[in-house]
Amino acid sequence: MGSFPYWKRMKKLGSTWVKRQPQAWRNRENPLVYQAFSNILQSEELWVSIDRYGVMRPSRVRGKADANVSLPEDTVKVDWQTKKDWLHWDLNPFHLGTSAAGYGPRILSLHEKEEYGSVRVQGLITLSDCPEENGGFHCVPAFTDGTFFNWASFHRDTYGSLSSIASRNFVEVPNDDEMRKNIRRVPMKAGSLLIWNSQLPHGNFPNTGFDFRMVQYIKMIPVKNPREFMPAMHVGQFSEDEWFPEEYRPSELGLKLLGLRDWDNANKKR
Repeated sequence: MGSFPYWKRMKKLGSTWVKRQPQAWRNRENPLVYQAFSNILQSEELWVSIDRYGVMRPSRVRGKADANVSLPEDTVKVDWQTKKDWLHWDLNPFHLGTSAAGYGPRILSLHEKEEYGSVRVQGLITLSDCPEENGGFHCVPAFTDGTFFNWASFHRDTYGSLSSIASRNFVEVPNDDEMRKNIRRVPMKAGSLLIWNSQLPHGNFPNTGFDFRMVQYIKMIPVKNPREFMPAMHVGQFSEDEWFPEEYRPSELGLKLLGLRDWDNANKKR
């Protein structure tokens, strides 16, 4: 799908089917998905992201044989594969800014910038089986809390001082970092929910199989500690009627998760 369209670019999806998939909206308000995030974040009052899909096409082509076409059975399209060792954070380890993909932007106070705040997490729902050969999620297990902050402290005056790193919330792990030796792949069945701490170095490994790998990314944040985020529906240009498909209307839980209704059931937000 290419680079994620942050909310300023989400309007570009207006002429596509991507934003109007009823099941994607239902997934965002699914009570089981909500409960998993609520348990991890230890908060009942959450806002959900309006996030993207992740699609990795197969790079292995099944052979054909007829009068006009003949392909070997295991034709591999290497140029269709993604970066092999892609590893990054959506949370800058040095200034702790978080990538606001799927939300509208919110300006932090000076106090908020100086505090880490509550745990920050990201997630995905698998829309297809994701065995290793189809590519998918990988990470460096247990690289959180003290390990994460110690790494940041050690690299702050070197890697962290680069202008290309200091100015971003999205940060790639250096190619020569020792942590790469500990990368582990995470195969999953269709319909699985994966939630990980944003401190965890993570990424995708290439699809070398015959089938598509498809996921829906999803995040939730505590209303009382939203950091850089605000619900995308609070942005003036973000129209409910324009984005909701005809066959979908938010549930009571969905209205709250999307920021269209206060969690205390006060007046509806527009």
